[in-house]
Amino acid sequence: MRIFYSIVFLLFYTQAAFLQSGIVFQDNITLEKILEQAKLENKKIFIDSYTKWCLPCKNLDIVFTDKALGEYFNANFINAKFDMDLPVGKAIHQKYDVVFVPTMLILDQNGFTIIKFDSANINANDLLSIAKRINEPSVYMETDMVDQPKGSPVELTTGSSEYTAREENEEKVLYVMEDDNNATPEHLKQEAYFRLQLMDGSHHLPAEKYLATKADWLTPETMRFIYDFLLDTDSRMFSFFVENKNAFENEFGADAIFSTLNILIEKKLNQAIP
Repeated sequence: MRIFYSIVFLLFYTQAAFLQSGIVFQDNITLEKILEQAKLENKKIFIDSYTKWCLPCKNLDIVFTDKALGEYFNANFINAKFDMDLPVGKAIHQKYDVVFVPTMLILDQNGFTIIKFDSANINANDLLSIAKRINEPSVYMETDMVDQPKGSPVELTTGSSEYTAREENEEKVLYVMEDDNNATPEHLKQEAYFRLQLMDGSHHLPAEKYLATKADWLTPETMRFIYDFLLDTDSRMFSFFVENKNAFENEFGADAIFSTLNILIEKKLNQAIP
């Protein structure tokens, strides 16, 4: 019996040690409290944004368990995680323009952005190197960061020219999912809505994949999705919308459907005949 309890204790201790070996985050506390703590401890702030349905966020959580990474970040940063679906996360989204997850930021003690990480491909060594370059600029010179090849795993945007990694006209953003072959319908749905905000047409594929998981397109949830993604007349969704016009009128109102049809048809006519 003693052997059994010893084994259980050893397993529990090993698991606890593993879980505590990485970066220790404060989860979903207010930015004001983090800033207070950063000034009190004279540290910079590391922020990770996530959602519960984000696949790359879960992969990044594994990176955060690295022992060397944890030792450095726990000693030199105030570390905080924000669920972007919660009110505290929405505040971070509005203040720091976090559009896609996972996005990581390093802030100074006043809450100003020093650097912004938009990559789900980052590994522990890369993240540790970037943190040391930011926290120890006299040791890691700026020139080490400037000549990153375009398309490298870590894309950086900064709030200070002192830390400029690569000049761009616009901040690079990270799509929520890298590989949607194993994605659940909810993942595909969220991906489609996020890509819709880019207005670059990249929403089509996840939207089609999401609808392919639905046997019945006349459920309120699926009709809402179709209605939100009615952007042109050349799509299966529009054909379905027209064929089931009465059902959509019952769900959203005849006036709204009439207005939507007018807008889409006028848009198509204007494209054909300027």
